[in-house]
Amino acid sequence: MKTKFTPGYWSAYLPSKRCQGPHDDKRTMVLHPDGERLICRLGEGISNRKGTIPQEEIEANAVLIASAPDLLEALKFLIEAAKTEPGMKIYAAHILKAESAIAKAGAI
Repeated sequence: MKTKFTPGYWSAYLPSKRCQGPHDDKRTMVLHPDGERLICRLGEGISNRKGTIPQEEIEANAVLIASAPDLLEALKFLIEAAKTEPGMKIYAAHILKAESAIAKAGAI
């Protein structure tokens, strides 16, 4: 099945680590594997009734989002390994939870 999301290595652009981003943008973002196009841009200075999200947390969120393709690949590998290894049936509930997470991401 062909995925609908952008495959490949995503990277997080973190303003606190670099002086200038693509397109002269200093906002936190997750970049396409080509390093130029955006996967997403994370809000900075956006607040609501609960306050503003600190820049450190915004950047940590960007790193987590950027690692999503790698996490998905690793999780799929572990699920297949668990299904084929003898004695792994005791982890059936864990496997179902992992498969549910992948389905929630629309990656099955």
